[in-house]
Amino acid sequence: MSQDISTRPLRPRALDVTGILVSTVIAATGCSYSVSFGDCQVTCQATTSCPGDLTCVSGLCRVGGMTGACATGIDAAAGTTTLSETTDTKVDRNLVFGCTNTDGTTPDSSWYRVFSLAAAGIDTTFHVDHVTIGICFAVAGTGAGSGSGSAAIPQVDVKIGTYAGGAMDQTLDVSKITALKMTTVEIPATQITELVEAPIAVDVPGGKNLVVEVHVADRNGTGEQVDIGSTSNTQSQPAYLRSPLCSLNQPTSTTAAGHADAHFILTVTGTH
Repeated sequence: MSQDISTRPLRPRALDVTGILVSTVIAATGCSYSVSFGDCQVTCQATTSCPGDLTCVSGLCRVGGMTGACATGIDAAAGTTTLSETTDTKVDRNLVFGCTNTDGTTPDSSWYRVFSLAAAGIDTTFHVDHVTIGICFAVAGTGAGSGSGSAAIPQVDVKIGTYAGGAMDQTLDVSKITALKMTTVEIPATQITELVEAPIAVDVPGGKNLVVEVHVADRNGTGEQVDIGSTSNTQSQPAYLRSPLCSLNQPTSTTAAGHADAHFILTVTGTH
C-alpha cells in the first residue's frame, strides 16, 4: 500500500495509522518559556502569553514594546547575518507535516533548506555560529533514552554542507552535497511551539550554496515524536522533505510533494 503524507489541523493522536500525519492534542496556548526568544519570533494573544519581558503587540511578542517593522537579515548590533528563506520565524501550530510509524512515533526523516551565499551577497567565508529550528511539537519517550536525564528526550542531527546543485532544485541530488560538520541536539518535549538553537561552528566558502539538514533517526518503539514547525507566511525558496516511509526517498521540495504551504522554519546565523 502506498504511503501518504497529509496536512491537517491538530487533533488527538491516532496511533493505528501508518505513514500518515498524526498530531498531538495541544492543551496549552501561548509561547514557550524553556528557550530564549527574540523580537517578532513568537505569536501571541495577550502579553501574559509572551515569554520573559516580551509584550504582545498586534499578535507578536515584541522586545520592549516595539511597534515598528520586524528586523531580518543583518543584525548590525551583533555583527551577524541570519540566512532565512521565510518571511518570519513564527511557528504556526496548525501546520504539522510528517509521517508516523504505526505506534505514532517519528520515522527516519530529514528536513532541508539550501541558501545561496552568492544571492545573499556573501562572497567571503561565512562563519556559521548556529542553526535555528522551528518546532511545532515534540514528545518524549517513556523510560531511559539517548538524551540526558531519565526521560527519552528526542534528538536530531543538524548537518551543514555545500550543495553543488541549484538553490531552487525541486529534488536535491545528495551526491552533490559535501558534508562539512554535524552536531546532535536535544529537542525539549513540548506541546507548544518553540525555536531551538543548535550551536554548530563551521566555515562555509563564500559564494557557495549552503545546505542545512535536520535529521531524526527512526524512533519506532521509543514513544518519541519530533515535528518541525512551519510558518503560514511566505517563503522565497523551497523547503525539502525526505521521508522514505511516505515514499519520499530523496529530498523533495514540499511543493513537489504536494504541500506548498509547508514553509519549514530553518535559519542559519553567522558572520562574514
